[in-house]
Amino acid sequence: MPSRLIRSDLIADKPLYWLWPGRIPIGQITLLEGDPGTAKSTLTLAMAAIVSVGADWPDGAPCDQGEVIIANAEDPEEEVIKPRLRAAGADCSKVFVICAGAEDSQVFTIPDHVAALEAQVRERSVRLIVFDPLEAFLSGSVDNYRNHHIRRALKSLELMAKRTGCAVVIVRHLVKDATKAAIYRGGGSIGIIGAARAGLSVGRDPTDKDRC
Repeated sequence: MPSRLIRSDLIADKPLYWLWPGRIPIGQITLLEGDPGTAKSTLTLAMAAIVSVGADWPDGAPCDQGEVIIANAEDPEEEVIKPRLRAAGADCSKVFVICAGAEDSQVFTIPDHVAALEAQVRERSVRLIVFDPLEAFLSGSVDNYRNHHIRRALKSLELMAKRTGCAVVIVRHLVKDATKAAIYRGGGSIGIIGAARAGLSVGRDPTDKDRC
């Protein structure tokens, strides 16, 4: 069935709402990217901790309390994720982890299981969902380097975020070619940053190698 045509004067104006003002919009996708070892995952867990207790963001902006869903394919839940959440001051009863252990019969993939995820979000007061990294959760039918594949897959996440009023943060690694402009350095299709409403980059402080 072809797409509906909507006369633009009949489209209701709607403001952009923020989970973290100026950085993470609600009902949209935010891309967080950086080189390995720049604490991207640690940062997402710190964000989860802030949301779980309703603490202020680092710049002092307030954050409404809510629940968080974490899909992390690189760090073990027991040894890394929970200790980091606890160290960041999270209310761990409000942070849920999508587990993909050997006992699970089906690994979560995008877009195949987005509808099931939406059902979970609607059962709870979820304000933030994190996929770390994005590539680990893409369906085998999605080619990470094909623009139309990635845009259709991420559209399912965006529509879910809009319907439920949560924010989605996806993590992506950078490629090694540092000569490219920042917007082209992310792995995979340019459609990934194109589908995001906000893009955040994590890197080393050039004046302090121990600071990101």
